[in-house]
This record gives sequence, C-alpha cells and structure tokens, in this order.
Amino acid sequence: IYTGGIAGGLECVGNHVGISASIEFVNCHNSGVINGGETTTSASYYGGLFGWSTTRGNGTISKGTLSVENCSNKGKIEGAMGTSSYTGGIAGEVGCMKLSDVYFTKVYNSGDIVGGTITDGGYNSYTGGLFGHAASTTETEIFRIQQCWNTGKITGSGGKSHTGGLMGRGAAVGKEYTVSSCFNSGDIIGGNVDDAYTGGLVGLFETADSR
Repeated sequence: IYTGGIAGGLECVGNHVGISASIEFVNCHNSGVINGGETTTSASYYGGLFGWSTTRGNGTISKGTLSVENCSNKGKIEGAMGTSSYTGGIAGEVGCMKLSDVYFTKVYNSGDIVGGTITDGGYNSYTGGLFGHAASTTETEIFRIQQCWNTGKITGSGGKSHTGGLMGRGAAVGKEYTVSSCFNSGDIIGGNVDDAYTGGLVGLFETADSR
C-alpha cells in the first residue's frame, strides 16, 4: 500500500540511452489527514507528500535526481497495520540508488505521526517526523538533507519499532549522506520492547543496509 498527500509512489529513473531523469517538488504542502485504515497483508508506506520513492540512474550513462524544497506536512499521518510499516511526515520511505542524487531542503513536518503496528511474524515499523526510512546504496552519489525540521508528536508502534524526530531509520552506504542544520522539537514516543530504537533525531542510523 502506497499512500501520500501528493503521490502514493514516486519513481525517478534515468533511461538506457543516456537521458537522465529529474523530479522537483517546490512549495508543495499537505494539511489533510492520511489514515492507514484496515490491516494489510503486505508492507505499507504512508507520507504527507508521498508514500514511497526511489531514484536511480541506468548503468553508467544516465542519472536520476529528486529535489524537494520548501515543502511541508501539517496533517496527521497514521500508518496501517501490516507485515512492515513505513510512516513519515514527508515520505514513508526514500530510496537513493545507483548514480542518483537526492536533496531535501527546508522541508518540515508539524503534524502528528503514528506508526503502523506490525502483524504477528512481521518485520519492522519505521516512523519519523520527515521519513520513516531513508537509505542510500553503494552507488549513490549524493543524499543530502538540509535545514529540515519536525515539531509534531511522533509515536512509534508497540514493538520492533524505529522511531525518530527526523527519521525512524537511516542507512548511509553511498558516496555522500549529509544531514545538516536540522532539528526536532516534537515529543517522541518509541516502542516498548528490547529491539525498539528511539531517538530525538534518528531511531537507528547504520552505514550498511542490514535490515
């Protein structure tokens, strides 16, 4: 399930003949409530702007670029119950793949964010003020988050949760992954089991994709 205030899913991919692709969001805002609704038998992605995104180039001949600037969410975002949950004020999950650049600048959330609950036998719940999960891969060029903030209340799921003011989980494997001049002032309520990760900015940050 992919659900967002502007787009459910977003895919920016350079093609095989050398033409690069770019997507730009400027001055885009959501103030509506986004509710996860009923239980799903798969993963769910919920965000104030978009539920899920991936950006990548093709081979060595084209690039993908995603730029989000001066955008915000003010609405309450509530993830769905499922095998795994990705819930964020801006995006549930942002993936930055090979030969790609991703920029978030002056982006903020002031809405309350509630992570989805994991069904029995499921995996993890990622909940953040901006992103539930934000990851780069070994061939990523640039992943840059600048002058971004959260003031909303962030509530993780009851177990297997990653909960943070900016992101639930971050994974940096590419050439550059920068978070600068960002802050959180919202209350953070994490999970209540041993494998729950909770932080004022990031629930869990890793330098390898070890989900």
